[in-house]
This record gives sequence, C-alpha cells and structure tokens, in this order.
Amino acid sequence: MARKRTTGATKPEGIFEKARECRFFLARMADYESVAELESFLFCLSAFLSAFRTVGNRLQGVAGKKYDKHARESLELQLENHPRIGFLFDVRDVEVHGDGTTIWPRFRIVGAGASKPGPLELHFFPRMASDVRVIGFHFEGRPDQNLIEFCHDALNEFEDLIRKTVV
Repeated sequence: MARKRTTGATKPEGIFEKARECRFFLARMADYESVAELESFLFCLSAFLSAFRTVGNRLQGVAGKKYDKHARESLELQLENHPRIGFLFDVRDVEVHGDGTTIWPRFRIVGAGASKPGPLELHFFPRMASDVRVIGFHFEGRPDQNLIEFCHDALNEFEDLIRKTVV
C-alpha cells in the first residue's frame, strides 16, 4: 500500500531553493524578452509564478513549525495582502487554475524610417507594425510597470520578508 505523503514544509533551505528557482526563471524571461521569443517567455513566466507561489507555501509551513498556527495564519494574510506578492499569487492562480495569465505589450510609437518591425510588433500590431516598437510587457491591471521589473521587485520584497521570518 502506498504511503500518503504529508504536506507542509518544515525546512528553511527549501524556501531559499525555490527563491533561487524564481531568479532562474526571471533571468530566462529577460533573455527571451530581449530576443522576442514570446512562447518561451510565457513558459518561463508560468514556471516563475509556480515557483513564486511555492516559496509562499513553504514559508508558511516553516513559520508554522518555527512559531505556531497563529503566526502561520498571520503570515498568510500578510502575503495575500501585500501589493506585489498577493498580486502574483492571484496571477499564478489564474495561470494554473484558469485560462492563463494575461499580459500586454509595452510599446512606443516610432517615426517614419525607423528600423524594420520585429516579430513582436508583427504579432501584437500587425496593421501598424512599422509605427511601433515593443519595449516589454506588463500584467493586465498593472500597466505602470514592466512585468520583469514587477516580478523582480516582488521577489526582492519576498526575500526580505523571508529573512525576517526565518533567519
């Protein structure tokens, strides 16, 4: 008979492992964004979001073991209500359990005689590809910040919280 696995992280090292995994996928996203590989970019975004959520789950498990149930629940609320961390948790839920994450291109208008449009301009702006240049992406509902910068800032804030909670 198969043994049922127990859930709930207890080892702080696992939190840091997943945070490094987030950094890995964040770097790949930047690589794929710069060479206009949209599908690879989206695959890495999905992996980043999954690893990011796992960081939260592991952190809550470790906090529950180190402190108590109340501390775990308090941490859970703090994460969900955090403007960047909570947002990425929600985006991850849509990515995994819904129809996927919605992102939009960030672009600028270019003048006549600009360089030839690339694959992202042709994909997102087929009728006016010569007039725009895609300069990154943003999450739906967050047009004020580049997607990679947003994820980077959220991960930095998450790591600060981890250090305060675990170390």
